[in-house]
Amino acid sequence: MTTTRTEPHGRLPLALALLATGGASIVAQLVLLRELSVAFFGVELVYLLGLGIWLLGSGAGAAWAARRRGPSLPSLAAPFVLFAFVLLSELAFLRGARQLMGAMSGAYLSPAGGLTTVLVGLLPLALIGGVLFARAVRWAVAGGRTFACAYAAESAGALVGGLGATWALAAGANAVAIALAAALVVLAAAHATVLSKRRVWRLAIGACGLVAAVALMRSSALDGRLTRWNHESLVESRDSPYARYTVTRRAGQVVFFVNDALAFESQGVDAETFVDPVLLAHPRPERVAVLGLGSGDLVREVLRHSPTAVDVVELDAVALELARRYLPAERTAGLDDARVRLVIGDPRRFLERAASYDAILIGVADPDSGQTNRFYTREFFAACARHLTERGVLGLRLRSAENFWTPRLAGHLASIDRALRAAFSDVLFLPGTTDVVLASPAALPGDADILIHRFQARALTARLVSPVYLRYLMTNDRVAEMAARLAATPAPANSDARPVCYAQAAGLWLTRLFPSLGFLDASALAGRGALSALALGVPLLVALGGWLTRRRPALRRLGVACVAGLSGMVIEGVVILHFQAQRGALFQDLGVILTAF
Repeated sequence: MTTTRTEPHGRLPLALALLATGGASIVAQLVLLRELSVAFFGVELVYLLGLGIWLLGSGAGAAWAARRRGPSLPSLAAPFVLFAFVLLSELAFLRGARQLMGAMSGAYLSPAGGLTTVLVGLLPLALIGGVLFARAVRWAVAGGRTFACAYAAESAGALVGGLGATWALAAGANAVAIALAAALVVLAAAHATVLSKRRVWRLAIGACGLVAAVALMRSSALDGRLTRWNHESLVESRDSPYARYTVTRRAGQVVFFVNDALAFESQGVDAETFVDPVLLAHPRPERVAVLGLGSGDLVREVLRHSPTAVDVVELDAVALELARRYLPAERTAGLDDARVRLVIGDPRRFLERAASYDAILIGVADPDSGQTNRFYTREFFAACARHLTERGVLGLRLRSAENFWTPRLAGHLASIDRALRAAFSDVLFLPGTTDVVLASPAALPGDADILIHRFQARALTARLVSPVYLRYLMTNDRVAEMAARLAATPAPANSDARPVCYAQAAGLWLTRLFPSLGFLDASALAGRGALSALALGVPLLVALGGWLTRRRPALRRLGVACVAGLSGMVIEGVVILHFQAQRGALFQDLGVILTAF
């Protein structure tokens, strides 16, 4: 005979259970998705994949719990404790996923390793979250509440958790501290929902809470230990609104990582190979704008050309702070020069009120994400052109391949070439493993002797750039080959409304997992005909599905649920990617978007 339990503690434990379920779920999603993003070097597509797996797992957990027969008052304490333990375990797993999956340092995960990482890093906790929600609702219904009231309480918890976690991240809290705080909340809920006869459970949960509280006080040290799994020579790791920065030092070399991807190091020559060809293309660059710190010493290289004023615009204050703190003093000394003006803000907004410049250098990372793609669009290039003098020069860098381009890489570079040519009358690609790209409203110098004469007149000295280097750079036969390949590659201009380059970058990321995709010409799939076919095909498939299931109500209900889920995920994906393209702060504000949905 089955006995029916009653509420052991009244309304307060029920409210706490529902609030904790919603709050812990949203905080867990936020923490784990951010860790997943870093594990995949900041590629935003993993957010969409992760959200889909989370929703599938939580739905499966809820469905399983709803089918379980048992007392009217199900146990919540055990799932709460398990939730706290699995949350912390999955955080640790994602920090060490690259090593656990056998990937080399700095290398992308294999397809199997990547999928395993996403599933192991999200699915177990999503299943537990679904079980918790179903059991909490069942408890509420057993106590005389409605499902709607229970769902509203759980959603209120999600609101508090999402906004609270976002505020904590903005205030500088690390992911480990936020995860431990969420674990303490669910342990408190577990303690409150233990039946009165189970005092041993209360003692055990209290002990777990004490351990979590001590760990929370040591969260910075724990965060450092987990980060050292991938960066043995760690100096500091910091989260900003835009990314996770990690700094290492070994044998005098300082290396900066952004979302675990190598950004720059203190002993390279990237700055001079970028700055010198651009500024030598102008007869006398007096006013220069540097948009982004780039390799940390772009300003020093600019000052060697004796400008009268340099405006440096950096989006992320954390990047500037870390560069000042850890790069060698000689590489950042230029930031304190009297001719330099530092501005912390969005370069796009800065250009709306900026003066005219003889040269503008784009120092932000490659357009591999929605965050950086916004600095490589036709609209942004047009804004740069409006703020260049008559013979002004725009300079940027693009990661490339020196000897062989796949169709996808060619389309990626061609989309930026089209965007530049929509704003400038002359565009020049200088080839290498990293292409240096120049654009100007006037004709660019195509004769190496002009650059060499200016190099010598300015009495420049550099580790790599020299008259011989400049002659090789300008007369390399790959210059003409690259121009011909770009002209022959069909690709629309990269723009704000149609971020073709971002889509191509996502495809390039997939080619690292599936190399054969690099030889597919994606331009045919990006045409208006394909989009029109997709727009017509989806409604037709929905209509066909409705006709086939017209006599089977159960299948029809299932189909409606699937369409609703598909629509929700598509809308959420569009909002996430649009937000990143417009604001670039998805890393911090992801919790707000998840809470809104």
